[in-house]
Amino acid sequence: MKNIAKLTAVVAATAALASFPAYAGGGGSSTVAATAIARVITPVTIAQTTGLDFGTFAPGTDSAGTIDTSGNVTGGVNVVTVGNPGAFAVSGVSSANYTIVGDAHVTLKGTATSSPDMIAALTYPSSPRTLDGSGNDSFNVTGKLDVAKNQAADTYNGVYSIYVHY
Repeated sequence: MKNIAKLTAVVAATAALASFPAYAGGGGSSTVAATAIARVITPVTIAQTTGLDFGTFAPGTDSAGTIDTSGNVTGGVNVVTVGNPGAFAVSGVSSANYTIVGDAHVTLKGTATSSPDMIAALTYPSSPRTLDGSGNDSFNVTGKLDVAKNQAADTYNGVYSIYVHY
């Protein structure tokens, strides 16, 4: 019983001390009115101005090949019309740096279900890049499309993503 009474007294004393704030050193206190600031800027935006186009071509009958957006080919690919790079416009805060991140490949699917997919490796400009004094910039995305031997005649389309950020 005696131990329980001592334990109760120790717990009560500890609780009483815990209710008082602890101050280091002597002599008064000080308060300061601190400031905070936030700067909200215009978000960086991107828009496609021209679609990525690998052109019109005939596949090789003896071997697979590639075609790029400038019409350069390997293997048995025969160019009919040259395509063009995808063009993009970026806008945001003047003279700000931004970074481009995009899909490494795009899969092009034919409109006919029997057409085999085509894969293109994409190439982006180096980044970071800098917006001009008006807050604008533009860049191109190029690529190289793999073309199978005897690739089925069809129109092939695909979607790829590009992300820009400050």
